[in-house]
Amino acid sequence: MISGVDEKITFYIAAYRYAYRYAYGLTRTMGGGERRTGRLISRMRAVTAWPVWALRWAMVLITTVGRKAARWHAQWAYIRRFWRWYFAHRECSFYTTQELGESSTGRLILAVRSHFMEGPFLLQALDCPVIMPIPKGLARFRLIPWINTPNFYKQLKPVSMDDLGTDAQYHNILSLIQRGYSVVVFINPEITDRKLAMQLDFETQVPSLIRQVKDVILLDHTEFVKYPLATADAPVIVRVRVTPLSDVIDPEGRPDSQVIQQIAVWFRFRTGSIIRRG
Repeated sequence: MISGVDEKITFYIAAYRYAYRYAYGLTRTMGGGERRTGRLISRMRAVTAWPVWALRWAMVLITTVGRKAARWHAQWAYIRRFWRWYFAHRECSFYTTQELGESSTGRLILAVRSHFMEGPFLLQALDCPVIMPIPKGLARFRLIPWINTPNFYKQLKPVSMDDLGTDAQYHNILSLIQRGYSVVVFINPEITDRKLAMQLDFETQVPSLIRQVKDVILLDHTEFVKYPLATADAPVIVRVRVTPLSDVIDPEGRPDSQVIQQIAVWFRFRTGSIIRRG
């Protein structure tokens, strides 16, 4: 159904793509939007593309009426496609070391919190539907500047959960995984710059999650911290590194301290430590 919707509106997408192709060329020659005129042209391109995205969203809602599961997958596919377009036009691309594929039994994906925009980025980088923790602070930003479009938080809400931390969302995360969803979890409570920090802090409930979920994946996206510096002259290419936890360490029968130490080393930190609250 999703592919059918895409085929119906391919013509409209192509028409808009050709309409602002010349403007895109101008933007690239002006340093990827660093200059004021370049930023103006870049935003005009975004405004021009907005009717296409609005049409796609309407088609998703119309073609999935009364089908909850189909609607969720269609919304995920639409949102993923939008954010791929969004980051591509901001000179930020990616490549993955391994494809995940869909899981019918639920999956826990562990990542390190390093930038407030990494939720949308990882959602479009992964090849399988995931539930992503999204901070409410993204509500300050609109999808298309200058016009009354939904904000980032509202658009991502159908395929995400509030980023309240692993400890606060512990039971919700387990429930989603048990229902067959793949859930991304940021293991550290605060944004961490691995260039400045040698220790990776783990929230208290992360070891418990690891022991209760059979399919655990480690996800690294270190280069995304360079995203704010991306320009047409110096685009950012993010390596998305994916590895099953079982390839790093088997947590069965091992103490929590040993498990988190091996995970921290895989994420290129020197040590790992569990934060004890209270």
